[in-house]
Amino acid sequence: MSNKCPYDGDFCQKKDDRFQAWREAVEYAAKNQINQTFFTSQDMFAKCPLEHMADCERYLRYCYIRAQEKQK
Repeated sequence: MSNKCPYDGDFCQKKDDRFQAWREAVEYAAKNQINQTFFTSQDMFAKCPLEHMADCERYLRYCYIRAQEKQK
């Protein structure tokens, strides 16, 4: 699990928050003996947690840099 931004490689608080919420849900289910299935995958936390990429300034900066590189 990485809490790094997939676009600039820096720490991403939103990714970390999403992981912590998932972790707390699993711990709560275990502590309260709730029989619940958690579907997981190796890359379930790899992507940006935002639904709308226009809300992510890092993604927008990444797109701007890519566009500048293509113009050269």
